[in-house]
Amino acid sequence: MQTGTWLLFLAVWTSLWAGGFCAWGTEISDADLKEPDSLEEEQVQEVIDELLEAMDMVPEEASQAEVVVFMPEPVLSDAGFEYRFPNGEQFVSSVPNGMITAESVDFSPPGNGFSLVRIDDGEPFLQEQKRFTKPGSYEIQTVCYNPVSGQEIDNRVYESHYFFTILEPATSRVGVVQAPDGFVIKSVRRNGNMQDISTGRYVFLDGDGTFEIDYEDEKTGKTKLCTRLFRDTTAPFLRFDQDMEGGKAQVPLSFQTSEPDCVVRIRYNGVSGYAAGNTLTAAGSYELSVVDRAGNSRTYLVRLEQAYELFDKRVVIIAVMILAGVAVWMVSLRRSMRVL
Repeated sequence: MQTGTWLLFLAVWTSLWAGGFCAWGTEISDADLKEPDSLEEEQVQEVIDELLEAMDMVPEEASQAEVVVFMPEPVLSDAGFEYRFPNGEQFVSSVPNGMITAESVDFSPPGNGFSLVRIDDGEPFLQEQKRFTKPGSYEIQTVCYNPVSGQEIDNRVYESHYFFTILEPATSRVGVVQAPDGFVIKSVRRNGNMQDISTGRYVFLDGDGTFEIDYEDEKTGKTKLCTRLFRDTTAPFLRFDQDMEGGKAQVPLSFQTSEPDCVVRIRYNGVSGYAAGNTLTAAGSYELSVVDRAGNSRTYLVRLEQAYELFDKRVVIIAVMILAGVAVWMVSLRRSMRVL
């Protein structure tokens, strides 16, 4: 596709996105197609007409093109799950729509079209890579068309919405897992022990630990999938080397985290930062927050005070210097005494 056509595609899709034209998750049939009945639909139709002209679709039917929201049924092949549109275009993914996985996901957009990717609540961006590894909830919106080819022409522009989730190594956000489209849940294991399931559509995760959710396709039962995740909803804590009453302690104060790979954030006298070590050596007010890899956190308020040991060398030296000064002063007074 020429650069100008891609830019126009991007402008068209941005316009459709911002204008709320898309009917999320809705499939539009022939009977649903109708003439524009509002100013907004007329404006969208004008944009579509410009798109079709840019694609050199010269037949009169091109002016009647419509955007159809359509989610094809997947077909498993050696390449992955193929989603084919009525015009022959297709996109291919390594997982079915709605899959929750801890693995990377491969997604190949249609040859004549493009895809916009949104991760979590971020801004959508044009797909430039075929493999996704970053944890998050993904929505891929695909737009495709069928160029002029022989006598058969499909002037419609097809749009699809495809979803999947890539999990973190440990998560506290997942409380329920739903089966992907076309699949049912067959078994659930927690730390290797079988769990009861009341429905094949979804399962509630009870407690922390390693979960394995097995699926199979509804039609044949031959395609098997599995979601493996580690669920952690327990906040970590800090172990201190002093018994603190009312959050007060003396410097130095050392601490250890209850879990590996935790991050300790520090707010010292109003200034934020991270702990470079595990010992606090300056007096003052601290706010310590310990965060584990699943995002669970616990916060401590600590007031550290400076303390001096009775026989601290510095205290002894200062005392000796003071006593020596007093002695010199007294000798000086004795010499200055006069007899009346």
